[in-house]
Amino acid sequence: MAAFTVNDTVALMGPPLAFYIARASGLPLQFMFILLAFSLTIGSVMTPMGNPQNVLIAIASDINAPLITFL
Repeated sequence: MAAFTVNDTVALMGPPLAFYIARASGLPLQFMFILLAFSLTIGSVMTPMGNPQNVLIAIASDINAPLITFL
């Protein structure tokens, strides 16, 4: 999800979901939050709109249609 929305949005929506999944599956809550943090970081790097800094890099590098190029 972090690749297709701004990572801040997923950072707000993710913890309640991670908490619910941890409770339902019996996994440690710390494990779920670490997994969420890694997935946010990796997902936000995938597309220009995943992280605001990626948009600046795409504009500065003169990529034509940066979203299509990344997909």
